[in-house]
Amino acid sequence: MKTQNFLNSVLLALLGLLMASAVGAADLVFSPAAPAVEVGGQINLSVSGTNGAVTWTPSMGPIQGTGNQVTYLAPAETGVDSVRVLDEVGNAGTADNFGTVKITVTAKQLISQKNANWEVFTNRDSVGAFALSKDKVTLWVGTEGGLEKRNASTGELDRVYINTDGLPDNDVGALLSDAQGGVWVGTSWGLAHLKADGSWLVFKTDNSNLPSNSVRALLSDAQGGVWVGTEGGGLAHLKKDGSWQVFNKDNSNLPSNDVDALLSDAQGGVWVGTYRGLAHLKKGGYWQIFKTDNSTLPDNWVTALLSDAQGGVWVGTKRGLAHLKKDGSWQVFNKDNSNLPSNDVWALLSDAQGGVWVGTEFGGLAHFKKDGSWQVFKTDNSNLPSNDVEALFSDAQGGVWVGTFGGLAHFKKDG
Repeated sequence: MKTQNFLNSVLLALLGLLMASAVGAADLVFSPAAPAVEVGGQINLSVSGTNGAVTWTPSMGPIQGTGNQVTYLAPAETGVDSVRVLDEVGNAGTADNFGTVKITVTAKQLISQKNANWEVFTNRDSVGAFALSKDKVTLWVGTEGGLEKRNASTGELDRVYINTDGLPDNDVGALLSDAQGGVWVGTSWGLAHLKADGSWLVFKTDNSNLPSNSVRALLSDAQGGVWVGTEGGGLAHLKKDGSWQVFNKDNSNLPSNDVDALLSDAQGGVWVGTYRGLAHLKKGGYWQIFKTDNSTLPDNWVTALLSDAQGGVWVGTKRGLAHLKKDGSWQVFNKDNSNLPSNDVWALLSDAQGGVWVGTEFGGLAHFKKDGSWQVFKTDNSNLPSNDVEALFSDAQGGVWVGTFGGLAHFKKDG
């Protein structure tokens, strides 16, 4: 009996401790919630909701200072440092639901010395998409390692959003700013909407009518809705009222369910670049299809689209660059008949002067000017970080943001 009473006392004591711990436990709140810092740099961190002394335990870089506000000193190598934070009563922070705040340590942003008009940011291996915020303050950058929020003027990295922040997947291949200050994010595993208030909406095949989780292209419908190009699922239209309309090979004249590029026309229609040809869905629902066997399109795999501002369309393909003019005539550029450095075109951008910037695979960045001349930038004649150029975007000064396999570059107009 004494033994049983002793055991009961021990159990009651343990239960009391557990209850006290549960009552005292609280989630710590970190600021910033998803910090990013260059190698060798430092960043101030703070935590609130603590009770008593605070212990910071990093796995890579040291912590300077004590208490609720400290300075993190980034190590010499890149990576993600998981810093565990505990207070005196054992409260653990829940920045990622594992009692740690994750600090992204990026490569140092390098300023080109070889060519003063180039600025290169090598903190991400591959950059595939851009979008500018409504207020033109933020440059959103889609990478294989998450969504970057950067200063649109300087390129300075503000923070990185990854899957633990609400992103459905870290591989970001399409971006579109909304009119309210948020951004639509197309990933390899779903579509996300990061609203201006910081909340997330995620659309996948299992919770919506999104036809495929692999989102390759995004386009505004100018009515508050979004056109979504997917890999394997065709073209989807998410309307402002929340309803969906899906176009695929079975229910429409879409030539392929693999959609890589989208472009609006001036009449409310949509140009669609697919794996099996170029499609034009006109406002009235009529389809016009261009392929190698019925037009001068150099290849059926259409990878990029750009308006020429005259009613025509520039078309990037795997076998050259084509210009479909308003009158229906075609002009084709390739390595054999022009200075296009590669026939594999991945990205197109207007220079606002009647010329076109062309991002290619293996051939670098080409500028086809209005006067017909070409200027080509490669790793051997400039500070372009890679000859594989995936994305292009204009800055406010007439320069170009360049997304490559080797990182982010900024070509300044005044160089």
